[in-house]
Amino acid sequence: MIEVNLSGAKKQFRLPVFMGVDLNFINFKWIIIVLIFDFSRGAIYEDGWHKDNIDAHKKVEITKKELEKVIEEGKKLEDVKQDVELLEKQEQKLNEKLGVVKKIIKIKKNPMNMLLFVAKNLPEDMWIESIDLLNDQLTISGQAMSYKSIGKFIESLKDSIFFGANNVRLEDSGTQTQIDGASKRFEFFKLKAVISRYE
Repeated sequence: MIEVNLSGAKKQFRLPVFMGVDLNFINFKWIIIVLIFDFSRGAIYEDGWHKDNIDAHKKVEITKKELEKVIEEGKKLEDVKQDVELLEKQEQKLNEKLGVVKKIIKIKKNPMNMLLFVAKNLPEDMWIESIDLLNDQLTISGQAMSYKSIGKFIESLKDSIFFGANNVRLEDSGTQTQIDGASKRFEFFKLKAVISRYE
């Protein structure tokens, strides 16, 4: 026996065409699956993103603190730099003053050591009548009992650090007799020496 379905065929629901796109050809199941996956992906990775965000904020805070420390150290270094500049200026002033003192010491001429040398090297039979010091030139006049003592005295002056071999010369010399109850013979001399150093 043949059964015939006499009920009318149901009309299939058709979606409208929207902006030239027939919505009947779109597979909404896949769209829903994709949307569910997209939303679930956000929920899955949200913890990781949140943790990464916290780590990044911590790094930013640490970097800010380090930068603040560097800025503070820079300010301290500015103070130190100013102190160093002041010290350099003071050092320069001291060097200038020291240079003046050195020039004064260099110009200073104290003949004490040289005159002590002359006195210590004077032979026993010789005496000095006058010593003149003018513009680094020493003039000595005196008398001796013999020419040998005058020569010995001149040689000691030439060997000294104060004059040098070429700076001492005999200007005048001669023999005189003195009557002092009796005739005595003695030698007079005058020598000049250029002073090469005082100390």
